[in-house]
Amino acid sequence: MQWKNDADCAVLLTFDFDGETMWESRVQQGLGDFDTPPIQSMGEYGGAAGMPRILDFLDEYDIPAGFFVPGKTVERYPDLIRRVDDEGHELGAHGYSHINPVAMSDEDELEEFRKANEAFEDVVGDVPVGFRSPAADMGKRTLDRLIDMGMEYDSTLMGSDVPYFIEAEGKEIVEIPWFWSQDDAPHFNFNMYPLVSYQSGLSSPADVRSIWQTEFDACYEEGLLFHLVMHPQIIGRPHRMKMLEDLVQHIKGHSDVWFARPKDITRYWRENVPENERDVRTV
Repeated sequence: MQWKNDADCAVLLTFDFDGETMWESRVQQGLGDFDTPPIQSMGEYGGAAGMPRILDFLDEYDIPAGFFVPGKTVERYPDLIRRVDDEGHELGAHGYSHINPVAMSDEDELEEFRKANEAFEDVVGDVPVGFRSPAADMGKRTLDRLIDMGMEYDSTLMGSDVPYFIEAEGKEIVEIPWFWSQDDAPHFNFNMYPLVSYQSGLSSPADVRSIWQTEFDACYEEGLLFHLVMHPQIIGRPHRMKMLEDLVQHIKGHSDVWFARPKDITRYWRENVPENERDVRTV
């Protein structure tokens, strides 16, 4: 695939700015005692330190990015959300309270979308055109709802190295895939107590950089999409941001790379992939 401006590889940096909702939602669902101050403070770190550091970094390297944000976090950090918008990055939907859509009734899910959209409208005057499930999980009902709502893309599934199309009732939505090895949480997520099911410990940034750089090199060679999924409370630590900076410098050493926002990838894919070459799937 030849990307925009004849680039050989598209690079997408996305950040799930969960804030405290990562832990509040677990309490709400009865999944554990996650509402103690030490645990909640890990979410607070994303807004207090991680986000400003990330935004300064993106500005320094002139990189557009995507931020998927729960509605509660939009309400809690309006100044940061306005800064994301003012600096030309994309804001994406990530639920309202960071609860797994599969665990909700149809009515509750509809209310989550309504409240999230209301939060975005109140703070930046617009609603997102893309969605990422807050639990890396969703069912057909949610995909159907995204299409009915007129969402341009989803970024929850993992079925390819490039975007593809999901079809439902004669309508399509673009899927922007990702994978766990390109997510910072499996490598770095840690809290001493209570244990989270996917906690793996504290990996060396050098090891993670090796994985991510090797993935980029392979994507570049094959003309694919290199997509990172990160979290301000995780990647935003100074030593990890230094690792990300080293990786970005490596990527920028290739002149034919396109840094884009999720909606830019979506619109380019929709406009430039011929009908007879589209990868269209049903769920």
